[in-house]
Amino acid sequence: MDFNPDDFLARINSDLVGKYVNIASRAAAFITKHFDGRLKYIGGTESLIQGAARIGASHKESYDAREFGKAIRDAMAIADRINQGFDAKQPWVS
Repeated sequence: MDFNPDDFLARINSDLVGKYVNIASRAAAFITKHFDGRLKYIGGTESLIQGAARIGASHKESYDAREFGKAIRDAMAIADRINQGFDAKQPWVS
């Protein structure tokens, strides 16, 4: 097996950044097209804030425990869920 840690790190970073850039790009285009560039969330935000805090705490625990693979997998899973949410709701259709 030919393992190059630099190539592996570059691949992980590329995939992770690509997923989050895709989210930002999709959201920015949608917000610009349908909401005159203004971001507004209708509904309560408390559960979103609590969820973000839980995710942040979990990532901190993973990094503090040097469980870097878990932290990366969790970050990838979050990005996948967000992108799947866009695909499932198809807000560009309405």
